[in-house]
Amino acid sequence: MKRKVCFVSLGSLPLLTSNQNLHYAGGAELKQIQLARELLKQQYTVSVVVHDEKNMQKTKDFEDIVLVKSFPSSQDIGFLKKITLLWRSLKQADADIYVQATYPPGIVALYCFLHRKIYIKWLSSDKSVSLQDVTQRTTLVTKLSLYFDIKLASVIIGQNQYQKETIEKKFRKKCVVIKNPVTILEGPPGCSQKKEHTVLW
Repeated sequence: MKRKVCFVSLGSLPLLTSNQNLHYAGGAELKQIQLARELLKQQYTVSVVVHDEKNMQKTKDFEDIVLVKSFPSSQDIGFLKKITLLWRSLKQADADIYVQATYPPGIVALYCFLHRKIYIKWLSSDKSVSLQDVTQRTTLVTKLSLYFDIKLASVIIGQNQYQKETIEKKFRKKCVVIKNPVTILEGPPGCSQKKEHTVLW
């Protein structure tokens, strides 16, 4: 029986569809989709919880990934409504393992705890371990949500040694460091012949 993995990556939709009007994906989303593609090769069933946008048409490269709609990226719906829609999406995905790197904190961890699912927290920034934002004031609710993300995680993946040491010292949880993945092309764009040496600047 195939194991089912769900990536809760709301901002990944622009990487999976042909909609040219969506521009909110970043590095955290890219690395999750890269991992999702590799898991498909390993015969996992993969789903991704994304924002509910119009014209959600998957591209051919991602036709084997199941898209699960949550709530729109616009800010015109209430917080409780977002939680309700996200919770419904997690249930619809019906996965064995849930992976999350970005927002919203707290919700997925709680869902997995209550339903006895494996929750993998993939730290997307140092903010996740310091529980505060460098550029703006962090609310108490956000701090508590970030805290529960870590404390309820079955597995914690960090990007660097600082995150690993902070997690293990501050939270007394084991943290595995996995460097951000990079897709290596067969050769530089536009080159028809494979060169013996390639310089990455």
